[in-house]
Amino acid sequence: MHRPAANIVLVLAVLTGSAGCKHDADKAPAVASSRAINARRVMVIGASMSAGFAGSRLDKLLDKAIGIAHETRASTSVLFFADAIGTGKRQVAAARAFHPTLTVALDFLFWYAYAAAPAAERMRRLDVGLAALQTLPGHVVVGDLADMSGADPNMLPPAKVPPADQLAALNRRIHAWAKTRPRLHVIPFSIWAAPLRGGGTIAVAPNKPPVPARSLLAPDRLHPNADGMRYIVRRLVENLREAFPETPKNALGSTL
Repeated sequence: MHRPAANIVLVLAVLTGSAGCKHDADKAPAVASSRAINARRVMVIGASMSAGFAGSRLDKLLDKAIGIAHETRASTSVLFFADAIGTGKRQVAAARAFHPTLTVALDFLFWYAYAAAPAAERMRRLDVGLAALQTLPGHVVVGDLADMSGADPNMLPPAKVPPADQLAALNRRIHAWAKTRPRLHVIPFSIWAAPLRGGGTIAVAPNKPPVPARSLLAPDRLHPNADGMRYIVRRLVENLREAFPETPKNALGSTL
């Protein structure tokens, strides 16, 4: 039996709106500001990476990165791979019930796409995941799909890994989906993880020498370790500050 695994790919999400706002689940999400985020009610959904399988829980790291009064909840699962569609549906329902201003779903889409299935079925599964995320209020920040084909096959069976051309098509779908939806923002995990493929290095912090990219992974070569999770959250904060320039400076900092 294969152990759980999660991609470094990430969906990060609902960042704007009023902290105490109620949302009618049967109506379309309210339009949020396209230039500012609100991190007062944060929900984390996703798979093993977000759950801290080999590193640190994402919600705990975000608590340290958010510099304003806020509330954080999480609905994550190290068994996401066993039933991605059912698990995703339950997690999105939990998020909607919380009425978040930020939903972080960095690795939410991974097991929709990484499946032992033909290309058309992988794309259909991905569309199911995207449709579920679209029902969330506020901004949705979602990670695209990193190439994790070098992972331990006991953690990520080769039959579940999309070939390079399919992976590229899946990522194009994610970016095209978000492009026409101002609330949805894509985190480029496919680019961030690229040094893993070639044995490259990564600058993890300003004024510090680069480190081997693979040093940020657990021995399974799939999950980020504690250093890798801190790196991801630092990059996430930088990305969001740039994408949402009117966000108050104290809302998202990084003490990691």
